[in-house]
Amino acid sequence: GREYVLDGILNGIDYDVWNPLVDQEIAKRYNATTMVEGKAACKKELQQELGLPVRADVPVIGFIGRLDYQKVSGALL
Repeated sequence: GREYVLDGILNGIDYDVWNPLVDQEIAKRYNATTMVEGKAACKKELQQELGLPVRADVPVIGFIGRLDYQKVSGALL
């Protein structure tokens, strides 16, 4: 086969790198059992760090990608 000529970036994340249970860069580490409290603490710190009002009732949305019609980025607006 020609597998050796194919190269690319796989979709998804590396769970060894992006693991909220061991991440030293987030406000509070968490797992599936403590996820609600952990994510709330991380969201609060992010809002404070960015100078946003700290509001639990307002979602914080992040988008990494091209602002291109093919990527449906207009749906975020």
